[in-house]
Amino acid sequence: MVLRALETFGPERGLIYYDYISARLPEAARIELEAIMSISVENYQWESEFARRHQAIGHAEGVAEGRAEGEASAILTVLAARGIEVDGAARERILACADLERLSDWLTRAVTVAAVAELFD
Repeated sequence: MVLRALETFGPERGLIYYDYISARLPEAARIELEAIMSISVENYQWESEFARRHQAIGHAEGVAEGRAEGEASAILTVLAARGIEVDGAARERILACADLERLSDWLTRAVTVAAVAELFD
């Protein structure tokens, strides 16, 4: 509960509160807390059902975000390989898109379009 509360203060303020609290804990509790704090999020074994559920949701969102980034990168790669110029606005639009279906459609079109504007028609 304390660790969750510390996260709400942001990294700098949270560090101050963590230091304040850990300096007042009994030695055994402080050592355990420091051990927990040194574990990376990727290696931590979530114990509560709540945390496991939210980690799964976050993981799924991360996977979808990674797929979208990959599709956007592929679109830009195909257009570059074909010698089609992509202006800043079009590049931003492609990179900002998170809709996998739309990105897949754009990637298919990128193979045949004559200009980047045709992707968006």
